[in-house]
Amino acid sequence: MKDNTNKVRISLGTPTATPSGEFEILAITAGTGNGWVFSADTLRESATLWDGVESFIDHHWFGHSVHDLAGICYQPEYDENSQGIKLRLRPIGPGAPIFSELGKAMLTKDAATPSVGFSADVVFTANGKNVEKILKVFSVDLVIDPARGGEFIRQVYQNIRSNDKMPKLEDI
Repeated sequence: MKDNTNKVRISLGTPTATPSGEFEILAITAGTGNGWVFSADTLRESATLWDGVESFIDHHWFGHSVHDLAGICYQPEYDENSQGIKLRLRPIGPGAPIFSELGKAMLTKDAATPSVGFSADVVFTANGKNVEKILKVFSVDLVIDPARGGEFIRQVYQNIRSNDKMPKLEDI
């Protein structure tokens, strides 16, 4: 029997933040990344796998180090508009200041920004180059030139504070 399980890192998008410095990010979107085709249905079915996943500065082929820990992902959901996995990322660890600084810079609309975004390290099954099922999400890492739609969406507190009639984050 042929083993059709694959491990690949797929690059993602740009974030947003909360009063505690958290960001809303798009982790992955439907489409082709590193030659693999991720369908909207496959991503939708994987949504719960993204909860509690760590985020690091850069990918490391032989394992991550606590020195590169930059955050933790939570509240994943499939977003119909972007056809991808949207989640919150709380900066934590030695890489958190780098993550936060880059996130805020990437969200500045009036300045040139580098090609920085998110890349997912995932294991999946596939039929040819079509991903059938994501089995595990190892990490969502901040990288240069992400391959599959990962990006900062917004700094969460930006939207909450822009309207005085909106409830406080703690009340949501």
